[in-house]
Amino acid sequence: MEQAAGAGAAAGGDKTVIGECEERVRQVDAIMETDVLSTLGRYMLAKGNPARIVTLLAENYRGHAQMANILRDWLVLTGMEPAAVTKSIEGHIYRVAHDNFDSAHAQKIFDDDDREARWLNDLIRHQTWRSLIYQLSQEHPNSLMLSFAIKRISDAGYLDEIASVSTASQQLEVYSAVLSHSIASLAGKSEEHLQKVLPDLTAMSCVAQHTYLYGQALLHTVMQSDDGAAFKRLSQEMLAQATQRGYEVFNYELLFHDEGASRHPALIHALSRLLKSQTVNPADIAAVHAAYSDASLRPPVDLLRVPALIDLMISELFTPDSASSKETRDQTVYVLAYTVSANETRDADGNVTTDLSELQDTHASLEKAVEVLKEGNLHSSAMATLLTAMKYPIVCRGLLLWVERTVADDAFFSAYNTSSTPPHFCFFDFMAQSHELLRPYVFATLQRLFLQDFRVDAVVAVDLKRILVDRLLYLLAVGLVQPVIEFVLSCVNDSDFSLIMYFTVEVMEMVAAPLSAEFVEAFGQLLFHRDVVAGLRKKSSCHEMVAAFASSASSTANISEQTASALSNLASDLRRR
Repeated sequence: MEQAAGAGAAAGGDKTVIGECEERVRQVDAIMETDVLSTLGRYMLAKGNPARIVTLLAENYRGHAQMANILRDWLVLTGMEPAAVTKSIEGHIYRVAHDNFDSAHAQKIFDDDDREARWLNDLIRHQTWRSLIYQLSQEHPNSLMLSFAIKRISDAGYLDEIASVSTASQQLEVYSAVLSHSIASLAGKSEEHLQKVLPDLTAMSCVAQHTYLYGQALLHTVMQSDDGAAFKRLSQEMLAQATQRGYEVFNYELLFHDEGASRHPALIHALSRLLKSQTVNPADIAAVHAAYSDASLRPPVDLLRVPALIDLMISELFTPDSASSKETRDQTVYVLAYTVSANETRDADGNVTTDLSELQDTHASLEKAVEVLKEGNLHSSAMATLLTAMKYPIVCRGLLLWVERTVADDAFFSAYNTSSTPPHFCFFDFMAQSHELLRPYVFATLQRLFLQDFRVDAVVAVDLKRILVDRLLYLLAVGLVQPVIEFVLSCVNDSDFSLIMYFTVEVMEMVAAPLSAEFVEAFGQLLFHRDVVAGLRKKSSCHEMVAAFASSASSTANISEQTASALSNLASDLRRR
């Protein structure tokens, strides 16, 4: 009877539309689809049988979503934390959606759904699903649906998140909003903050040469403000990133230095060749030296302040066994000294004055440091010369490179007694104390050395790495707390455990109340590691100290309940032993 009625309705209506609609509602849980009301509307307009369509919807309903909700409730009843259950469910849905995403099908659903704004707006309110959109947009850069979703996320104000999505720069409106927001937020921020945000920002800005040029144009506009140092830093990082990607961007830089481009064509050609070849060609460095040593020329010093060019000159001067001639070294020393010491000011009429008062001392210190390191013998007078020269940060940058490449040679350690600190390692503490902005470079060098596989006796290797741990502890003492702790925590499973225990105990001896919540939370991850706890239990001489630290840290304001409880339990456990 029902079939006859359905056939009669079909006979009087649009058979094609009715067939399509009935096929869609035959799908499992079709009633849960976002377009079900649209499908029902089309079916009724085509004069389909209402009873038949309702029957099809009911017969194919399985309630999978409702079953998932019941299962979630059951898991909570078993004692699982609701947040943990939700995270597990979201993680599973995330993986399923990611693995089964079809760009063409998604676009069709998007085009057919006249209510896309509502469900998409609901979706982007949750960080998990925004992350899914970011990942999918990286893997499907040509998806119009995902591009629109990124635009909606930008409009919703999640600009800090989008800075890590390189494909966002494909849309000028989104890229402009993110870049403007990021630039505005850079002013007055600490070096630690810049270290965190610059990599994503520069990666997004250098997706293509046109995005690079747009970003640099915006930066050079705001760079004229009183607080332009952070903007200059971002500009240089973008240039370094673009150079690494092989972009021919140096000519773009000339657009922002009209005087340099028009008045010094030979210099521009030489600088371009140096950057492109990434080697110090004697003819090119001679041309650069000639331009900047001629008082009648004085090209803009900003043409030299390209990170890739500075790194190239440092490498030329401070790489052990460099084969460059003395003349080339002397010219490179002068150009590098000029780069870091020249100070240009512009008056109200636009006239530029170059202050070179620090050039002579900087040049002399660089020259002496290069000569001493060329000999390679760090006797007492050589150490004194280097320590004097190290008041200039550029000397320290070069010395870091020299130490790392010298120490990388396994034969180096055979000449030193590990019962004392090799003189090469003494430089790290001086740099960290004297030059705050060099601390990230010192830290990066220590990380690479610590992870290096020294091809020496195992006991000797541990002794050497203990010396490096002491250098890390000094960095922690002068303020580089979070990065050092995070690095040591990452090494727990891959390093000699005596080094981890040594670091943990030394930190507790160094610090004193009041402690910051950030420090307690970070150090707690190391302190509560099962192997560290087991080691502390065996080290009876440390029980009182560890218990006192745990008691003090547990009273720190704004730490999580979990951390406070773990600290209290650790203190009680050790006091009972």
